[in-house]
Amino acid sequence: MKYSFGSLAGDEINEAVAFYRARAGAAVALDFLAELERAAVLVAASPGLGKWTLGGRQIFPLRGFPNSLIYRDAGSEVRIIAVAHQRRRPGYWRRR
Repeated sequence: MKYSFGSLAGDEINEAVAFYRARAGAAVALDFLAELERAAVLVAASPGLGKWTLGGRQIFPLRGFPNSLIYRDAGSEVRIIAVAHQRRRPGYWRRR
């Protein structure tokens, strides 16, 4: 199965990469992107892995980073609607 990122999730990825690059260096920013890719491929292959939330969304935490993928199984693809920090602004993505 395929996966795709919503535009707001793309913005969140860009913000996280900029943060990690500025605070921890380019290597950590690249590690974040690699972990993001690993998690996206994993949930696309097995959409039931994430913890269910209200509204039919699922949450899957990234390994080594305080972020989670928030996604929906859209039938032919997994739609990642947020790449949310686990402690900042909890639940802000619920309206997506």
